[in-house]
Amino acid sequence: MFRSLLPKSFRISLLSKIALLIIFFSAFPLAVTIGLFVWLHPAHLWFGLTLYIGFTILTLYAAIAFAKHLTRPIQAFMQSIQRISQGDFTAFAEVKTHDELNDLGIAFNKMIEDMRHYREMRVDEIVVEKAKTEGIIYSSEDGILLTDHLGQVQIINPKARDTLDVGETSREALAGRPV
Repeated sequence: MFRSLLPKSFRISLLSKIALLIIFFSAFPLAVTIGLFVWLHPAHLWFGLTLYIGFTILTLYAAIAFAKHLTRPIQAFMQSIQRISQGDFTAFAEVKTHDELNDLGIAFNKMIEDMRHYREMRVDEIVVEKAKTEGIIYSSEDGILLTDHLGQVQIINPKARDTLDVGETSREALAGRPV
């Protein structure tokens, strides 16, 4: 119901939501209690207002501190996730709470470690496969010339060099040249 009253781009941070929730459920009952006290004892109006303002400031400070305590680990997760999305698998989330968020941080960091190992393992597998493929190509008795989609030489084996009479030019020197 209230969402339809707000613009679509309007966003309230989690910190603000938690702080407002705590303030509402502590300041509102406090206002009612002190208001009732002042209504029953009108001579204590200034004392009641001072008490209410003091408790409201204390509640506001406590609500913001508590909300920051809850949202700091979430912000650490978000920073880590952004770095991971850019390919940095060394981005661990620093979560130092003694609750479920700490457990989540430990599991998250373990997942990142596993992803980094998997990525390294995949690179090693690709390098091994590349070496096998090149071994087959270079030892073949048939001439093999491999080009990319632009027609530039990627791999040429000795038989193809002899057949095309490109001389003793190294295969690295021929790589990237047009056919």
